[in-house]
Amino acid sequence: MRLGPESRARSGIGIIAGGEVSVRLRRFSRVPLYLGAYGRMIRYGDHRFDDVYIGGEAGPEYKVGGGRLRVAGTGLVRWYGGKSLMTSGGGRIVFDKVIGGKLSLEAGLAIRHDAYVHRDDVDAWDIEATVSANRALSASTVGFVYAAAQRSVAKDPANSYWQARVGVGVLREIGWGIRPQASIEVGRQVNDAPMVLFGRTRRDWQLQAAASVYKRDWNVAGFAPSLRLTWTRSLSTIEFYDQRRLRTEIGITRAF
Repeated sequence: MRLGPESRARSGIGIIAGGEVSVRLRRFSRVPLYLGAYGRMIRYGDHRFDDVYIGGEAGPEYKVGGGRLRVAGTGLVRWYGGKSLMTSGGGRIVFDKVIGGKLSLEAGLAIRHDAYVHRDDVDAWDIEATVSANRALSASTVGFVYAAAQRSVAKDPANSYWQARVGVGVLREIGWGIRPQASIEVGRQVNDAPMVLFGRTRRDWQLQAAASVYKRDWNVAGFAPSLRLTWTRSLSTIEFYDQRRLRTEIGITRAF
């Protein structure tokens, strides 16, 4: 299969806006209630490629084993090119704990159903397990590591897959208000069956490297400049999914 002109790699400039917010109601009670919301918008000059999603979760938290256990319902809506793309709903269990004041651990298990508007063959049930750890390496440096495993069962077996990801990174305060961060991630995806259109089973290796810098002492109303560079490479048995991408994001960021 040969890709047409519309599928060729091209550069583009867009506007990205995103954020997340969370609150704990009755936080000093025996069972606080957690509410969280997040969203992201990518808008291009060619609006066919605009990508917007909004999601949230809500549920009670319990004190267990010196940490917090959250049981929450989740939901997400996504639009692409100005049109509804998919909706997702499910639940998530998350446990987090701080050990010795320096090590933070979090483990989660989520199940959700993704329903696409125009393609029911890729509608799927997803189960994902995640684990992450953050550790203070010094008074000015934090290291982090994470891993995830996902099973997706779609109506079409060719779109069902197993996926795993592992990543590691570091965040450091180097003075003058400059805070750089670097990370690297490796992932693997193996689908269940051959795709009819291509006559092959999709098997991918995914690589990602990211570096960012945040100048926190240059700010207006708390918003400070940031720069992020992300390189991704997908090595696939199907040429259509064999891609490389370099994204640069220049923006302003505020942490509340």
